[in-house]
Amino acid sequence: MSIKTLSLLLSVLLGLLLMPTIYAKPSSQVQNSSQTVVLNVQNMTCPMCKYTIKKALSSVSGTENVSINFADKTATVTFNPQKTNSSALTTATKNAGYPTTVQSSKK
Repeated sequence: MSIKTLSLLLSVLLGLLLMPTIYAKPSSQVQNSSQTVVLNVQNMTCPMCKYTIKKALSSVSGTENVSINFADKTATVTFNPQKTNSSALTTATKNAGYPTTVQSSKK
């Protein structure tokens, strides 16, 4: 083999060996930035009301998950605090005819 061929082969092999290192993402731990809030819901008089409330809360940008409990008259909402907040969620339910208050909030 000629020196040019050998150096080319060596370059290709080194490139293949180093490629995973070059394109590897840093192993920094991604923090879960979601926040969960429990809302006390007023005016929820029938089991069908939960669909209207869920639709109102889901329409807020940044909402990730909505769970309505008719028996407890609560809504548990997980959202991205960089995109929305509990005030926007309570405004959305109020505009839908179901005023809410924040029962608890957790990260």
